[in-house]
Parts: sequence; C-alpha cells; structure tokens
Amino acid sequence: MALNHSGERILVVEDDPVFRGAMIDALGLGGRAGEASTAAEAFTMAIRDVPDLVIVDLGLPDGDGAELCRRLRNHENTAGISIVVLTGDTSEGRDAACLDAGADSYLAKPVKGPRLRSYVRALLRRRSMMSRRKSRPMRAAGLEFHYKSKVMRLGEKNYAEFSPREFEVLYALALSHPDPMGRGEIYRRVWGLEPPSDDSLRTVEVHISRIREKLGPRAREKLATVPGRGYRLV
Repeated sequence: MALNHSGERILVVEDDPVFRGAMIDALGLGGRAGEASTAAEAFTMAIRDVPDLVIVDLGLPDGDGAELCRRLRNHENTAGISIVVLTGDTSEGRDAACLDAGADSYLAKPVKGPRLRSYVRALLRRRSMMSRRKSRPMRAAGLEFHYKSKVMRLGEKNYAEFSPREFEVLYALALSHPDPMGRGEIYRRVWGLEPPSDDSLRTVEVHISRIREKLGPRAREKLATVPGRGYRLV
C-alpha cells in the first residue's frame, strides 16, 4: 500500500482504469496510491496492509461495493478505517444502504477534484483526531470504554459483543455525557455526515435496540431514552 504525501495510506477500488487514474490524479497521489479493480483484491490488500482510507466504487465485477464496505467494517483489522463510496448509482435509498453497510461518506459521480479532496482530507483529519482521543480508556456514567478493543466495562464485567458501529454509538453517548443526544446528532457523530433520509434515523434506533439487548438486564438501565431529546447514559 502506497503512502500519500502526509503519510496516510489510501486504497482506491475502481474497475475502470481510466476513472481510477483520474481519481488518483485528482487526489494528487500520482503513482503512490494502492489500487484494486475487484472487491476480492481490495479486501485482501486491505487486510494485509491496512489503509487509513478506502475509496470504493459500487459496481465492481465480482460483487457489490456495499458488501465490501460491510466486510471491511466487520473485520478486526479494518474496522476503524475511513470508507468513501464513489458511484454513479444514485437510485433512491442507495446512499442510506451504503452508509448502513459501513461507509463514512457517499459521493455521486461525477465529482469534481476539489470536492473529493475535501472529503478525503476531512475524513483523515477526523480519524487522526479520534485516534489520539481513543488511545486511553474513557470513563462516563460509571462505565469504562476501551476503544481499540471495543470493550465496555461495568464493575468487574466486560461487554465485548458489540459491532464496531454499535460501539461507536455508545462511545458518542459517552462523549456527550451527561447531556442527551438526538438521533440526528448520533448519526452525524458516528456516520460522519448529515442523515440522508428518515431510514438513517431509524438505523440509529435499530442500533440502540441491539445495544440494549447485548447489555442485558444489569447494564441496560445505563442507556436511557429522554423523551423528545434522544438518548443518554445515566
């Protein structure tokens, strides 16, 4: 995996070599970006040499790019990377489906170079800041959060069955403690952009429901619903 001028590792996944080259040029990477033309190749490359950011096309010859997003997000090696979907598929609900699969941003082709560069820079800055913040355990509402291992601790018990995205939701609520967070603000914090649809807000509700199931009777009361305001840790 090649490095860009700031040291971040970027992987571009696009089966059209001309468009792939144009993206690399637009980002100012020259011949220094990692390149893959299929989902299988991209997954193998990312697991072997973990990038900081992946740009994914949806229409790959061996499958849907959204499934690649999901596989990368659910693998322990790549759960924390940034993912940008760049596609010509703008059908209704496609953006929400990609974000729910694990993408951080969704851009429709064609996209101008300055906009692509700004998205990439913003995601890399956010990842860098969050990495520094998450290097040590964080405590809130009597809970202890270990970001790297995705473990939450209450007393002597560890809770480690969360998906990466579920843990991100909990972590966002911990950062907000003791104030509540609405569904939209949770989505902005965890998914990194404005909710594109009502389905995205319902996705937050689904994640909260799954988290409560995994917390069990003892810890479930720690995650409270605040009528008209959202959720908070208590």
